[in-house]
Amino acid sequence: MDETLLGIGQMAQRSGLTVSSLRFYAGASVLEPDVVDPDTGYRRYRPAQLRQARLIAELRRVAMPLRDIRRVGVACDDSAEVSRIIEEHLRRLEAGLADAKRVLSAVPSLLDDLEEPVPTTLPIHHLHSGKVRDLYDGGPGQLLVV
Repeated sequence: MDETLLGIGQMAQRSGLTVSSLRFYAGASVLEPDVVDPDTGYRRYRPAQLRQARLIAELRRVAMPLRDIRRVGVACDDSAEVSRIIEEHLRRLEAGLADAKRVLSAVPSLLDDLEEPVPTTLPIHHLHSGKVRDLYDGGPGQLLVV
């Protein structure tokens, strides 16, 4: 066996990917080990594959889909194509961020609409005390939890 090959644990530690991620990426034909021992199933990686594993880890950190990571791997020698894939992903992220900002900006008004003041003119009767909460009868169909 070639002593320069990295075991899956070493590869995980050095790349920032988990062992289960490395297994997943091998199964998805994104990052296949250089050697898989037929008897033990141990996976071994060339040190040169560490760069590719780190690239995958970084692309996953920015939520790049697996199909695009695969496209980057195929086009790694074509910097214009890699740039185009990254720009596409960046546009999707920016659109998602704009959408998230729009949704979150509406949350305060939605919360205001949900708030109904508990009527204070009705008598509130204590029902039960527990370790962390008290229950009160707040009138017809209302239960107050404190």
